[in-house]
Amino acid sequence: MLMSGIPHRFLMKNYSLRQVDTSKNTLETLQTWYMDYSAALGKLGSDASDFVALKSMLKALIVDVKDVLVEGGPFALKGLVYKEKWDELQNLLLESVQVMKEEGGGFASLYNSYWADIEKICSGLLENIHLLRYWCAWQSAKKDAIGASLKPLVDFVESGGDTNCDIKTLFMVNYCRWWVNAVIDEDEVLKNFVPAEHIAKIKEFAELDVSLMKLTSQYVYAKIASSIPSRSSVPKNSGWSILSRELQKKKRHMPLRQLISKMPDVITNLAPCVMMSPMSIAQYLQADSELFDVVIFDEASQIAIWDAIGAIARGKHCIIVGDPKQLPPTSFFDRQDSEDADSDVEIEDLESILDEALGANVPNLLLNWHYRSRCESLITFSNHRYYGGHLVTFPSTKAGHMSVSFQHVQGIYEKGGSRTNPIEAKAIVDEISSRISGPGFNKTIGVVTCRKKLLLRIYLKMFAGKKLNLNITFPMKESSRSV
Repeated sequence: MLMSGIPHRFLMKNYSLRQVDTSKNTLETLQTWYMDYSAALGKLGSDASDFVALKSMLKALIVDVKDVLVEGGPFALKGLVYKEKWDELQNLLLESVQVMKEEGGGFASLYNSYWADIEKICSGLLENIHLLRYWCAWQSAKKDAIGASLKPLVDFVESGGDTNCDIKTLFMVNYCRWWVNAVIDEDEVLKNFVPAEHIAKIKEFAELDVSLMKLTSQYVYAKIASSIPSRSSVPKNSGWSILSRELQKKKRHMPLRQLISKMPDVITNLAPCVMMSPMSIAQYLQADSELFDVVIFDEASQIAIWDAIGAIARGKHCIIVGDPKQLPPTSFFDRQDSEDADSDVEIEDLESILDEALGANVPNLLLNWHYRSRCESLITFSNHRYYGGHLVTFPSTKAGHMSVSFQHVQGIYEKGGSRTNPIEAKAIVDEISSRISGPGFNKTIGVVTCRKKLLLRIYLKMFAGKKLNLNITFPMKESSRSV
């Protein structure tokens, strides 16, 4: 008798089979073994194909290399080692449970649930295998953080601590708090600093500064007034008498240029400091007049040489103030009012009076304080990019405040049509509308464009689409540079 799946020679060697004379006990033993054998194969395979493959492998092992299965062979020795280690593990688990029970830790059921917990952990790993790389990344970051003495932060994150800000912000806040305290403790001035007293000093200084300006204005006014003669003591045919007669006239006044030429001393007494544009100087002051002790050019990098010559000729000394890092004078604004101007004409950069002075090696002095901007971000880039970080700037009172922002608009310039950018105009209109319609808006908005047509287009869109009451001012053709 042969049983399916059991090699005949294997059975014949290990059991005494005598055909019909085989004992019942032998058959029952073989049947039990075969049932256990089949059950074991069923547990190892997940489907029919796995079962067939395992059965073939075992058959080949038992038939072809059966010598390794003998008692004391390689397979038997490996099995004995495995059983020894397994028994050792069981004993350690039992000892651990016993220790926990003696310590009163409530772990009596740990041993019974051990394999169930292992299975649960493995199932969880398989279900969340897509998160494994994030977990590995966290373990790496955790190791680095602990190495940087940030274990309290790691514990807070792993405990799921509740916070109103993200972890990065939380770290920066606490780091800055620690840094500030460390710096303050090391500095006597900061350690004794009282904000209330400092604010009071600032307020007092501002009040004294305003009072000084008012007093200075009154002093200058009084000094000028003291040099004006009374009407009864005005000499005839003097500059004062000429001015007195012109003030009495109702019409046919003397042209201003002629009047100034006839009373140069009076002008300097009444107005020791005169602010005029280069065009006004040429219009109202004669070329041979030498009225001023010193002529000061502000924003000299924007003043062309031929505009400055006339002003220089009318003073005894000259101070030229400007920044060679700024853009030079340009012919761009000379053609803005020409509606028929060819937009392809090249815009030419002109040489400024500042460039001429620097080229002539006129003695110069660097002014490195920049005090005009309330927000330091307005000058930070230029300071480091163009001035090598040598400018002395003052930080803004609002941390993280930026006064300038860039918003890119996918606009298209209509070169052959209106010579405007309608998409850009619409974006400006939408931005203005959103600001004006915002709650509590009480400020003014200035719009600067390089062409009047674009400014007019923006105005028309605002007026037609939004029905807003707007005032529009077009720039004057004459430059507002002062001398």
